[in-house]
Amino acid sequence: MINKFFKGMKKGLPIGIAYFPFAFTFGFIATNVGINAFKSGVMSFLLYAGTSQVLIVKLLEQNSNMFQIILASTVINVRYILINMPILKRQENESLIKRFINAFFLTDECVSYMILNNIYDIHETIGFGFCAYLSFGISTILGSILGSYMPTLYTQSLNFILYAIFLYLLVQVLMNNLKYIFVVLTTIILKCILVYIGLSASLSILLSIILGALIPLLLKEEYYGE
Repeated sequence: MINKFFKGMKKGLPIGIAYFPFAFTFGFIATNVGINAFKSGVMSFLLYAGTSQVLIVKLLEQNSNMFQIILASTVINVRYILINMPILKRQENESLIKRFINAFFLTDECVSYMILNNIYDIHETIGFGFCAYLSFGISTILGSILGSYMPTLYTQSLNFILYAIFLYLLVQVLMNNLKYIFVVLTTIILKCILVYIGLSASLSILLSIILGALIPLLLKEEYYGE
């Protein structure tokens, strides 16, 4: 069991290395909006959801309340129920605690890599995920610590990185599923309309995320219902 765990960690090194720049940048930017190294580290180790963490930082920057942040994060992270299924279905005979631990460590990139390389043994997948998880958390803290020593003027100039990260994630999804362009365009249009009618930045972000995903779904159901 221990050997398989370390074998999984070794296989997870490529993902761990790939996570370094993203997590480091996240920690760096979190410092710029007033989140210290301890808090950003706790966020990465307990939440461990890169896209949601970037969104949370953005919402905090817009002075959003706790309800708005939790709801927006939940909407984004609910996809993991389906993403993790191909791995967890292969491990139905394992104990509940092992599957729970494994599910916590699974991410989009980890699941894709595991499926492509036929990594399904639960001890290996836990080791694999733990390697990526450890890299993400440590890289966040390093970015946050180094960011706190940077001149304020320099760190403020890096705010554009938040938008660059979102753009990267968006392009990555569209390259694999171009059909989601309708969801993206719907969300963008809704965001512009909500801002135009006078809603706060944080509330317009939250509503555009929810409605941008819901409207295409309702239209699709209506189409097939006919």
